[in-house]
Amino acid sequence: LGKNKSKEAKWNKLAAEVRDEFLHAWRGYKRYAWGTDELEPLSKRGKDTFGNIGMTILDSLTTLWIMDLRSEFDEGAAFVERDLDFDSADREISVFEVVIRALGGLLGAHALAGRPAFLERATELAERLMPALNSSSGFPMPRWNIARGLGKSTYNSREEPTILAEAGSLQLEFRYLSALTGDLRFSAAADRASAAIRATGARGVLPVHLSPPDVMPPQVMRDRKGMGALADSYYEYLLKQWLQSPGEVHFKDDFLAVMDDVLGLVRPEPRP
Repeated sequence: LGKNKSKEAKWNKLAAEVRDEFLHAWRGYKRYAWGTDELEPLSKRGKDTFGNIGMTILDSLTTLWIMDLRSEFDEGAAFVERDLDFDSADREISVFEVVIRALGGLLGAHALAGRPAFLERATELAERLMPALNSSSGFPMPRWNIARGLGKSTYNSREEPTILAEAGSLQLEFRYLSALTGDLRFSAAADRASAAIRATGARGVLPVHLSPPDVMPPQVMRDRKGMGALADSYYEYLLKQWLQSPGEVHFKDDFLAVMDDVLGLVRPEPRP
């Protein structure tokens, strides 16, 4: 019992240090960059990375709740309720980043706190993103103007390849939103992207680039394989989608095929 208490004390001390460092970052952002997407710490200025929708706030909500920083969480919630303005993002921004950070942050906050405003704003954001998923193949567009509902001014959707992580890292959010709202349009759009990846016929560890969104049929590109940048969250989402919907065993099967493939890529070869 004494040994366990000693370990607990050690981890509590480390957890407190992490919490303090997080608060330092949060307070710096609040003082110098509130409402912008991120803080540039050296210049002490806010930076518009995603249309100035307050991405740091949206992406921090779940951490604030888990760390029991209720006052700071309430500050973020007030921003969502009163000041969050998707019309400010009047340029093409990354669909992938907005899904995993903004949509995921709002849905996570709703799951933890149960406040209706989080779900309302998440639904609004998803509606604005839906046209970006309406491609010929089912792969999402890389960037979209969520203020105007337009895209393709900074890329050619028949020429720019689809990044694997971008095609395979929107399903958790859109499927969860359908479960909450009963609106199956969201899950159907995300499932089209998954179906397009499977339609390539490739299994295991995949190339980091797929065919462009408006090219049919969906294909993998002649490219390097990897589990890091451009690909990592696709594999993460395979496992999490199975955990989210255990009856859909094809997600588990696809994830296990990846794990089998990884063993052949490791050097030196692992020993039993």
